[in-house]
Amino acid sequence: MRICYVATTVHISRGLKEAIGATTHTYAVAKELAKLGHEVHIVSERFEGDLEYEKIGKLHIHRLLRGIVRSSRQVKKSRWRKFLKILKFIPNFLLGIKVSRLVRKYNCDLILERAHSLGVGAVASFLSAKPLILEVIDYIYSKFSALRAKSIIAYTKIFFSPWIRKKVFIVEAGFDPEIFYANDLPLKYDVCYAGSFKEWDGLEDLVRAARKILARFPGTKFILLGGGVREKKVKELIRFYGLEKSFILTGRKPLKKVVDYINQSKICIAPFNVTRSKKGRFAKYGYYFSPLKIFEYMACGKPIVATNYPKIRSLVSKKSGLLFKEGSIPDLASKICWLLSRPKKIKEKGEYNKKLAQKYTWASVVRKINELIEE
Repeated sequence: MRICYVATTVHISRGLKEAIGATTHTYAVAKELAKLGHEVHIVSERFEGDLEYEKIGKLHIHRLLRGIVRSSRQVKKSRWRKFLKILKFIPNFLLGIKVSRLVRKYNCDLILERAHSLGVGAVASFLSAKPLILEVIDYIYSKFSALRAKSIIAYTKIFFSPWIRKKVFIVEAGFDPEIFYANDLPLKYDVCYAGSFKEWDGLEDLVRAARKILARFPGTKFILLGGGVREKKVKELIRFYGLEKSFILTGRKPLKKVVDYINQSKICIAPFNVTRSKKGRFAKYGYYFSPLKIFEYMACGKPIVATNYPKIRSLVSKKSGLLFKEGSIPDLASKICWLLSRPKKIKEKGEYNKKLAQKYTWASVVRKINELIEE
């Protein structure tokens, strides 16, 4: 079957240099669909200097400018940004027309829309008369897409009205075992974070907890992998407390480099704090993500210290890590110190996680998606 995977807000480069969740997710789902015998055409975001079309492995990558004549990076720099944001339905509609042409050109049988594309897939589905499956990551999705979709794949049903929920199928996120796996490398770092430095990632809490951790374990090394909106604030906080010698910030790295850093760390953390975010509608829905980083940490055989949310509790047990109270600096520091003082527990929990991770490969996620595709 030929599938058009519409992910117009996701940038996919050769080698996955972005190393962010949206790219990892989209690429992994597409790759697993291709393994099942489908021909997959991904419609992704185009930046300046990108090829419009590129084949990466078995995947066909078609890149389109989100602003039609400009990339989203250029639009964000424009002084007209707020005005253009109000009118974003216009470029989305025009993108839908372009995607419908691709669907016809490559004779695609089905459209899979990543919800942040906000109706681009639904427009293409309507114009090409091809069925649509909607993949919802959070509360951001087009109602037109939800109505148009034959089925909806999501991490939770809380975003949908009761009559839409009937066609929602629940899945978890996953990890790619060809990229993330345990490797017996020399341990250079004590505490590792990998992610996008989002408002809700809780890195400010980690920096404050570091002072307490360093009081007990003066030589502790913290490594922060990735970059994003809170990166500058985190760096400023590290400087404010004089912790520059204890923190290594790598910036964004290719995934194959990220996994090496994780494997060189003793403990991995997911210190989420949704109260720090004005975005996300967490006050209404609570923490609702299926966290990629936790599956990737598990795959590398690392014990996990994470925030005690219901969603996280369903993944991280006492056998696999420790949970701390949201926003509690003393509790976060205490849990990390407890593990650092118990090397045997670090090893035990890491070994358990390596086995547990096999439940959460992208292959197992895509098998569920494939059932809907075959229907």
